[in-house]
Amino acid sequence: MLNNQEVSKPLDLEMAYNVRDLGVYTNCRGKKLVQNQLYRADGLHSLTGQDQEKLKQAGIAAVIDLRSCQEVQMLPCVFCNAADVDYHQVPLLDQIQSNGLQGGFPESMAGLYIDLLEHSKEEIAKVLRIIAGYPNQAVVFNCTAGKDRTGVIAMLLLDLAEVEEKWIIADYAASEENIRPLFEKQMEQLLSAGIKMPEYLFASRPEEMEKTIQYLNKQYGSVRKYTESLNLDREEIGVIQRKMEGSRR
Repeated sequence: MLNNQEVSKPLDLEMAYNVRDLGVYTNCRGKKLVQNQLYRADGLHSLTGQDQEKLKQAGIAAVIDLRSCQEVQMLPCVFCNAADVDYHQVPLLDQIQSNGLQGGFPESMAGLYIDLLEHSKEEIAKVLRIIAGYPNQAVVFNCTAGKDRTGVIAMLLLDLAEVEEKWIIADYAASEENIRPLFEKQMEQLLSAGIKMPEYLFASRPEEMEKTIQYLNKQYGSVRKYTESLNLDREEIGVIQRKMEGSRR
């Protein structure tokens, strides 16, 4: 707990570990964000029927799948053909999950996030436009672990809602503990296949997101100015802000 505020906790789902509501935070102006509007998530390919019903009861109207085409083909999202939930796939490529480590290991997670922010601007803008298309309905965005690609999008959204940097970093860091059971299983599978991966790939250390934010501050002047550089309409940004905060002063 930081300053009597708690980091968003995962929903009680059987087959997903890191589905969390971004609306639990209070921003730097003392404004409580709106809950049941934006959820960050890990993989949604193994959800049970009960899990799916819980998400629908939470008001989920749309899913934005950030995984690569290869990942989606191997493990399709349970909502990809749903009649009552819109499904959008916007691949955000990274060198860990997306291409089977063909690009090698990143020097750091911050380096991976910075590369994603610089080379996937069009896709990131598309994700934000989709969110703006649901001004009053809940949207969940996810990747495989809900840590890296999802963490970058969550960082941008929380910044738009004027959440303090320490909370953005804390929200990112919480993923490591939430998805530990999944990572332990993955590490065992990799080791049995003779593949050893650096432990930091399975972590969400606070300093990695801190370095990412510092990069955006230095290169663009602020995280907000980076978001504004994505050629989004001012109204689209405003819709997302109102979605997260309710009526703005």
